[in-house]
Amino acid sequence: MCGRVAWTNWLFLLALTLMFPDQAEAQLTLPESPQVWLNSRPLSSEALRGKGVFLWFFEEDCPRCRAKWPELYALAKKYEGQPVVFIAVNSGNAPATVQQYAREVRLGWPVIVDLTRQFEKQADVGEISLQNIMQIGAINGHGRFRHMSYTEPEKAVEFALQNSAWKVPPEEIPSSLRQAWLAIELGEYTSAGQAVSRALKSRQSDIREPAQKLHSAVMTAAQPQLETARKALEVGENWTAYRNFAEVANTYAGFDLPDDVKDNLEKLVDDEQVQHEVKAMEALSLVEKALPNQRAKRGNLNRLEEIVENYPGTSAAEQAKEYIELLSAD
Repeated sequence: MCGRVAWTNWLFLLALTLMFPDQAEAQLTLPESPQVWLNSRPLSSEALRGKGVFLWFFEEDCPRCRAKWPELYALAKKYEGQPVVFIAVNSGNAPATVQQYAREVRLGWPVIVDLTRQFEKQADVGEISLQNIMQIGAINGHGRFRHMSYTEPEKAVEFALQNSAWKVPPEEIPSSLRQAWLAIELGEYTSAGQAVSRALKSRQSDIREPAQKLHSAVMTAAQPQLETARKALEVGENWTAYRNFAEVANTYAGFDLPDDVKDNLEKLVDDEQVQHEVKAMEALSLVEKALPNQRAKRGNLNRLEEIVENYPGTSAAEQAKEYIELLSAD
């Protein structure tokens, strides 16, 4: 049963989010699809909640932009240890092209590959080109986004640091747990689970107690989604309950989660509504793998339309409609 649940959860997560969620006023939502990130797992807005974010939009064919990187690396080094994340953004190019550029300039930051230019539109920085070579965006700890001057990058960092804080202060974390701590701060919980679990069993208080703080921070992060799942279950919204329990189980894998997560997943996986939704997600995940291939655009549109027709009312059908709108606008 557990293997079946894990497989179903994995299929579900393949199609969990749209490539670029909608932007709210004075906010900018970071993309969640793994397909648009280089050098990092997806850094969602939720994962970076409470952190500052510095976004550098750049034109890859611009010599001035290429020459700017050492200055930017020095800036990031200056603020190392502060609760701010530096992210590069390139628009209109395939991942392979951006990856090659990143190697050439030794870019180790997380990179958003904005192939469709949807993200730069949301950021309202103009179309990045040889006529608009560099732009800066910054998100502060309250989630407020601001488009700022690329001539004053340090001011953007200072704005990003407003109201920003770590979940657990780094000075409270021993070196043996520092990597796990950073993973937790960036929302990469699965890569921290085993290290924290081991440290919780340590006989050394200077290891065990920091691990307890990290575990508590993770449970605090998981709590809102757990409450959503439990409330949905109470009112018979089984798919919503399953979806949220599944995301908690996968997002926080390796941590000691409440017993009802596993118990409810094993019960809900046999629910007829859940099975129908999961089957729709399986169909959508196959299309998503082909979405970056522009040559497959017509076929992708046809298959997305079939999902809308065959699985009306499902989350996958609604997501397919969003993809259809995006592809039709190209």
